Amino acid sequence: MMRCAVFAAIALMMTFVLPSDADAKRRIRLFGGSSGSSATIVKVLELPDTAALKHRSGGYIDLGYMWKRGSEGAWIGYVGNDSKYLSLSPQGLERLLAAAGVAELPPVPERPKSYLWVFLLILGVAGGCSLALKWLKSAASTRAERRPHAAVAPQPASAAGPSEGDWTQNAERAFAERLAQNQAAAQAAQAAQSAAPQRPTFGTRNAGMPAHTMPGGQTFGRR
Repeated sequence: MMRCAVFAAIALMMTFVLPSDADAKRRIRLFGGSSGSSATIVKVLELPDTAALKHRSGGYIDLGYMWKRGSEGAWIGYVGNDSKYLSLSPQGLERLLAAAGVAELPPVPERPKSYLWVFLLILGVAGGCSLALKWLKSAASTRAERRPHAAVAPQPASAAGPSEGDWTQNAERAFAERLAQNQAAAQAAQAAQSAAPQRPTFGTRNAGMPAHTMPGGQTFGRR
């Protein structure tokens, strides 16, 4: 993410800062000069390379415009050097145009814009993205450190299945229930047996009969 932000910032900066081909051929920035202040020179019109327009440095003079910091611009002779230019008075400018066969001056060019604010803006955006990324990483690390036990917390029995202790408790409970059922069944059977009528035995059936009377009509003793 950080690399993408940096690459995007660089691409945006290059889009704003790099001039077009036409501007690159005629825009030159000078630092220093006779006044000791920075200046910006723009090549406005390329003049024919004739002997009348040849400079003593070996190059040819073209028509340019110069801005100095805190002052208005002025027409100059552009000699193709980044640190030198030819100052022109009104009369010198007329002679230069006459020697080049130019009838009138071209329009005054617009002052080149400074892209320092663009660079500072891009730098600020890149710095903000970097700080935001660091803050997000720090916040994520802090949250992970604050909940170390959440990842190893035991799962509930309904989700992870009964444990060994649960199996033991269930077995003991089932055994106790079966034992109680057996005891209840035994008590019920004993109560039913106690409540049922008793069948008389041989001695019991003959207990109320005379001693000389026996089953089958047989009698003993005196008639």
